[in-house]
Amino acid sequence: MNTWLNTLYQRMKCDRESWKRLLSVVKGFREGGILSSLMLCTITMHNTAYALNIGSEAPDFYANSTSGEIHFHDQLEGRYSILFSHPQDFTPVCTTEIGALAKRIGDFQRRKTSLYVLSINTVDEHNRWVSDINRFLGRESDERLPFAVIGNSPGFDNVIDIARQYDMLPGDLGESRDPDVQKEGLGSAKDNATVRTVFIIGPDKRVRLMMSYPMTTGRNVDEILRTLDAIQFSDRTGLATPVDWQPGRPGIVPPGMSDADAMEKYSGVVKVNDYLRYADNLKSE
Repeated sequence: MNTWLNTLYQRMKCDRESWKRLLSVVKGFREGGILSSLMLCTITMHNTAYALNIGSEAPDFYANSTSGEIHFHDQLEGRYSILFSHPQDFTPVCTTEIGALAKRIGDFQRRKTSLYVLSINTVDEHNRWVSDINRFLGRESDERLPFAVIGNSPGFDNVIDIARQYDMLPGDLGESRDPDVQKEGLGSAKDNATVRTVFIIGPDKRVRLMMSYPMTTGRNVDEILRTLDAIQFSDRTGLATPVDWQPGRPGIVPPGMSDADAMEKYSGVVKVNDYLRYADNLKSE
């Protein structure tokens, strides 16, 4: 089963609305004929296959990269992962971003988190781009990046298709590409202006966070690390994180937990009101 069909199948398994859309296609065929059915089917595919939400399973793909083949779901198993997308190789903002990720790789490794970068070019072009990124970092031009940069190669999933699966492109832009872009996954950075997204994915392969940036705005690595820390803190303790939370600061006790249970489970519980209570950490730690 190809990637698109597998993605559609996974969506429809867990999305009741998808089944309703499919039934509407069948109904359209019965009542309006083949033309109505095809129109409804187009709407169904667009709304179902490429609509991601927090908690959605991260779409699987089989791609080539600067680090070799990637069976994405296999590599997500049991680890936190971050997928970064970029408009195009040899562009200034992306060069600074990927350089910053390479420079800060130790911060992600300490959090047991894998990084993946997607850019709308071929793997051969990525390998040439790496030389520019290394020069930006002031190191040897042939040094390998410490993470995979996903790109187009014959026999693998097309990068544009992966971008569509992850809702990286708006419909009016992503569906009206020139034929060479549709086929090869290339195009100008302007064509791919919205492919600048961050996905934090949990060990359960579920999307935990999505951030999208305009083409002119470089990402903030410190904020990405902060949100990763917040997600891992919540997963470990069951506490939420308040505004401007930083590691080492208190979290928020779940509203549905009683005061007695909170005092038993957490250390440093402070009650502000009936629905806002802070706690430092699990007592077991």
